[in-house]
Amino acid sequence: MGRPRSPAAGRAGRMPARLLVLAAVIAVAVAALTPAVRLELRRSFTRLPSEYVELYFTAVPALRPYGKGSVAVVAVSLLDHGAAERDYQVRFTLTRTSGAAVSTSTAPLHTRPEQPAAVLVRLKIPDRTATGPYLVQVALIGRPQTLHYRIDSKEARP
Repeated sequence: MGRPRSPAAGRAGRMPARLLVLAAVIAVAVAALTPAVRLELRRSFTRLPSEYVELYFTAVPALRPYGKGSVAVVAVSLLDHGAAERDYQVRFTLTRTSGAAVSTSTAPLHTRPEQPAAVLVRLKIPDRTATGPYLVQVALIGRPQTLHYRIDSKEARP
């Protein structure tokens, strides 16, 4: 059998282990102060929605001549990351930078899960000589998704 250990020898063996634990705790605390680690911690403790909808421009909105006036051509797509088919309404608004509405339109979109649904809308500008810039606003009615785009009048092409 071995010799009994003295109490002082047992404490000396535990000291390095305690120091290692303390060093690890300090390292974790310091790492938690960096923005990247905080973001990952927030993501891991925040419940993300399992179903969501993406709304995005399919092409850059542009002005085009149309009869005696012009139109703003706006194409958007909607991608539903849900489990069922759904119907949505998308509102398009064309305004001057002053906030005065020039044209509005609403378009229906029927979506299937994980399949993009697209719509193209032409918002009429009654006076061809009217100068821009114009603001295009796209909103998914009943949902928080919105898009905004500024079109300068010099972008109009024949």
